Amino acid sequence: MQPVFVHAETLEEAVRATITTHPSVEAAQAGSDAALEEKSEYRSGYFPKVRVGASGGRIYGDNATSRGLSVSRGAGYSGMWRGSVAATETIFDGFETRNRVKSATSRKMSADLNVLDVRENLSYRAVQTYIDLMRSRDGLAMLHKHGKKVEDYLARIKQMVDDGGSDEAEHQQARDISVILNGLVDDYEGQVRAAESNYFVMTGHAPEGELSVPNVQEDMIPPTLEEAIAVARKQHPMVQAAAYTSQSMAYDIEAAKAPLMPEVEGELSYMKEEKRDLIGGEVEDGRALVNLNWNFETGGGQLARIKRK
Repeated sequence: MQPVFVHAETLEEAVRATITTHPSVEAAQAGSDAALEEKSEYRSGYFPKVRVGASGGRIYGDNATSRGLSVSRGAGYSGMWRGSVAATETIFDGFETRNRVKSATSRKMSADLNVLDVRENLSYRAVQTYIDLMRSRDGLAMLHKHGKKVEDYLARIKQMVDDGGSDEAEHQQARDISVILNGLVDDYEGQVRAAESNYFVMTGHAPEGELSVPNVQEDMIPPTLEEAIAVARKQHPMVQAAAYTSQSMAYDIEAAKAPLMPEVEGELSYMKEEKRDLIGGEVEDGRALVNLNWNFETGGGQLARIKRK
């Protein structure tokens, strides 16, 4: 008879399956990817904006040029086309772009740590599920093993009663023990089914074969409670994520203050337009400008936004 080799699923395999297939990890990773795109969005503020426009058709004009060139109507029709291109670059925006980029960078770090926290929480739950299933299976196996002994004991008592060597009371006591044991078996079978269901939810598959007892890596466990708390405060991903989130909010506050300062923008543009001389003729416009805008909200909206942040 050929030996049958049954694969024993290890705790490491169960944890690996959990963190690679569980949808919570995908959701957390999607949040991290979104934070990266947000950072790229704000970073684009460092680069110039290019605007291209074109139009064509027929127009009607009544202006100082048409009235000066025509003595009859003072107006006229013309075909018209126009093309323009402009590039604008922010020179100074009250450091809003810089603070937005820094805020988005901190949010990206926080999102990455959130992914790590989700993985660690899932790993912890996977370990609990693995141990719970292993405990339930071992308990059920022990009950089945003990059940065989009870059955043998019950058969011997029955034989002794039949032979007159024991009374019915002792036989009834043995039957009571068997009933109690059967109730425990039913209870543990339910626990095993529930544990297998939880295992499937965590890992995405039913347990393969037997579960092997994991090795305890004692060198990874802090020797004292105080050291464990110190490590958690310093290294726990949610603590670090909260610090980055707080940092991000601080940058958002600074970005909200930007509208209190003037905005300086450079502009380089060119426009060409063609129509009949009667209503203006050809127009060619090239510009290299520095524009300054400084807006004040007299209703206090700017200050309210800063306070809200």
